[in-house]
Formats: sequence, C-alpha cells, structure tokens
Amino acid sequence: MSILKLLFSKKNADTKKVINNRNQIMINILAIPSMVFYFCSFIYYIIYENYLFARINIGAILCTVIALVLCQLGKLTISSDILGITTIVYAVVSTCLSGWELGTQWYIMIVILTHYLFLESTQIRKMIYSFLGVISFNLIHMYLNLYDIKYPIENNYIIFINYNIFFIYLILVLNIYTITNMVLQDSYKKNLELAKEEAHIDPLTNISNRRYLEVIVHEINNALSKNRDVSVGILDIDDFKNVNDTHGHLFGDEVLKTLADEMKKAFRAEDALVRYGGEEFLIVMYNVNEDVAFKIMDRFRTIIQDKIVSHHNLSASITFTCGIANVKREHNFEAALEKADKRLYYGKTTGKNKVVLKCPKKDK
Repeated sequence: MSILKLLFSKKNADTKKVINNRNQIMINILAIPSMVFYFCSFIYYIIYENYLFARINIGAILCTVIALVLCQLGKLTISSDILGITTIVYAVVSTCLSGWELGTQWYIMIVILTHYLFLESTQIRKMIYSFLGVISFNLIHMYLNLYDIKYPIENNYIIFINYNIFFIYLILVLNIYTITNMVLQDSYKKNLELAKEEAHIDPLTNISNRRYLEVIVHEINNALSKNRDVSVGILDIDDFKNVNDTHGHLFGDEVLKTLADEMKKAFRAEDALVRYGGEEFLIVMYNVNEDVAFKIMDRFRTIIQDKIVSHHNLSASITFTCGIANVKREHNFEAALEKADKRLYYGKTTGKNKVVLKCPKKDK
C-alpha cells in the first residue's frame, strides 16, 4: 500500500524511492498473477491426474514465493532474476508439452518487457534476457516441429485464465509506467529548481550569493518599471582581517553567520540579502528611498555594534560600515552599486562604524 501511495503522490517525491518502489511493484505484478496461474494450473492438473504438470507448477510456485520474499527484503536484482528464469523455464516446458495454444510462451515476452522498462537492469542483463527469449522461442519451435504435443489442453479453462493474466499484466504495466514517469518528471523538475536555488545560496551564511544578482537585476528593473523606489546598501565588516588573525577563521565564520542571521531579522522578506564578497554584504530595499534606507541601515548598525558574538570560549563585538545609494532609473543598478561602494570607501577612510549617504564633492 505504501508503494502505491508513493507512486500516486507527486508531493515530496524522492527519485530513488520512486524508482526502487516501482521496481518492487513490477516484481509483484509479475509474480502474483503468475502464482495465481500456477495455482489454478496445479488444481487443474490434479483434477485431470496430470501429475507431471502438477509438480512443475508446485516448483514454479515455490520459486515465485522465494522471489517475493527476496523482493520484500530489498534484494531486487536476485528476486527479479529468480522470477525471470522461473517464468522463462516454465513457459518453455509448458509450451513444449502442451503447444502454442496454451499461451504460456507470452510469459517470456513479459519477462523481457519487465527487465527493459522497469527493473533498471544494466544493458548487459537486458541483452541476456533478450537472448534467452530468442533462444526459448526457437527451442519451442524446434521441439514442436520434431515431436507431437504430449499433453494437449482438453479444457479452455486454463487458456482463458492465461490470456486474461497476460492482458491484465499489460494494462497494469502501461498504467504504472505512465504514473511513475509523471512522478519522476515532477521530481526531476523539483530537484532542478532546488539545485538552482542551492546554486544561489551561500553555504556559510545561508543567504543569497553573487550568482543571485542576475535575478535581483530583473526584480529591480521590474520594480523601477512600476515607479517604485529601490535603494541598495553595501556593508563591510570593520577590521575583519584582525578578527580572523586574533580569534581564528572559525570565529570569523561565526561573525559572518551572526551578521547574516541579524540581517534576516532586521529586514523584510521582500528585501534581497546577498553575501557580496568575503565580508561584504549587499542589501536591496524595495519601495524605500535613500533617506529611509539610511535610517534603516543606521538602526541596523546600532543593533550590530551592541551585539556580542560568541564562539566556544571566545567573544567579541563587531561593527560595520555601509554605503547607501538609490537606483534612479531602469538598467542603472551597476551605477548605483558603484556609488554605494564609493560611499562605503569614504566611510572606511573617515572613521568606520557608520552609514554614508553622501560623499562630499564625490557625489556631485
């Protein structure tokens, strides 16, 4: 039941689980109808006192049970091989003894189809089963040309069951194949989207990295086209090299993570937070002009300067310097970054721990 739920559910589909459970369900689809046929055939041959065929069916049932047990234990390759070989041998023997009319030769095609479409077999195993299928049909053909049918079917009961099982199997195969392909395709798309998202995420701070700037540029242009204000701020941690030299790089990493965590708390979800460089961060604020952006960043600066960063037995306070600029018109993002960077540099050279909105002379 859990297999069916996973196959029919597209939410949180794990590709490996879907493939693994698809293989399990296909082994069951091949095994269970075969067991039903073997059992019905066993009863039929006992009634008609054909004990040779009865023993053949008992042997096939035992092999199928072993295959099902191995399938439940996760030994899918061994299980599918036991089931496949059992089915082929049974099909060859029963067709040779009872003729083409019985229809068991089509079980060979079922085995080949199963291995090609569902069991993720290697190409060599697929070729082996294809070769076994060709050999089996040729053996049956040669045997029936050389010898008379020893046990002709006297009742259409077995033929009726046999052909119904074959067509039921084909219908199930096509449906399971379609469903699992839909689930796998959906899973692939989700994994691709997740991979793209992860490619845009800085693993240390868990905020966006520079690769995300392409998306940000598109969002900024979209906002500007609607006459919305967009402001950017570039902040740089003051004396970060001294922090690393004094307390070590692990403590430096903790400083970066702490600053990123505080940024997530201080800014809105619609604002873009980017780790711009080593200790540089970029903040893009939408619907915010330069004056408001300055107040927001200065308030955040006071939060950080009062924050104590701790890691194991080490602790220290940090500050940052920030340059603010407004993206004044469409496709002017780079110019705004350049202006913010100049204001950041001005702040660094005039005392640090400040937010700079204007640079004397340089902004004119």
